[in-house]
Amino acid sequence: MSITLLEVVQDVLSDLNSDEVTSITDTVEAQQVVKIAHRKYIELLERDDYRHLCKNQITGALTEEGTTTYPTTFELSSTYRSISNIRYDITETGDTNKTMRTIIYKTPDEFNTIIHGRKTGATDVDDKLIKGTGGQLWVINDKWPLYWTSYDDIYVTLDAYLTTENTILETDRMYCDAILEPVWTESNTFNLTTTGNLPAKLIGTYLSTVKAASFKKLKELVSEEDERHGRIGIARLRRENRSLQGEPLDKKNKGGYGRR
Repeated sequence: MSITLLEVVQDVLSDLNSDEVTSITDTVEAQQVVKIAHRKYIELLERDDYRHLCKNQITGALTEEGTTTYPTTFELSSTYRSISNIRYDITETGDTNKTMRTIIYKTPDEFNTIIHGRKTGATDVDDKLIKGTGGQLWVINDKWPLYWTSYDDIYVTLDAYLTTENTILETDRMYCDAILEPVWTESNTFNLTTTGNLPAKLIGTYLSTVKAASFKKLKELVSEEDERHGRIGIARLRRENRSLQGEPLDKKNKGGYGRR
């Protein structure tokens, strides 16, 4: 089962007893429903870290800056809205066994205390800049990283790198848990389930929330049935999500950060 944005708009307008449309741009009301549909789509998918949006221990969510100016800095891909639980492959050349290290999250203040306690005159400390803020970043140059932080919703910064292996930390060594950014395209054919991130089982719940909001916004009426169906569907999804083995990504405990 799937549904396109045009089908959503047509379904909602039908319940509102509004003019029929063959395109989401046919009427002002249709365009208003599109805006409501977008808002409710994002709200629904950001209510929780639903498992279909969670990717565990992947590479590519964080991309190296690729320059010796920022040797320990990575950028969050626009495909993902947040990351957590960073691990780095610290296998050295010639090692027969691979080794993965969990990188410990520190708040920016904690991270600053660590890096600014280093002696910049020492040969094992490089004086670098924090990407995005221009602040001082004093990184160890002869050890693998232990800590990471983020000063914003764009860049991740680590505290060290091993220059005998590479002059920068590398994307293909960086693993993390990540949550996908919901995909949205404002077009008639945009399929919310096959192209977007809406699970097929959530279509009914989603339509109910869009209809309830549309009644309020466009007709100044309350659709109690749609509001009730929306609440029930969301509660059911959350119960199902929690009943699966393990827990969703915990941004507080695992040092997650991302776009909000």
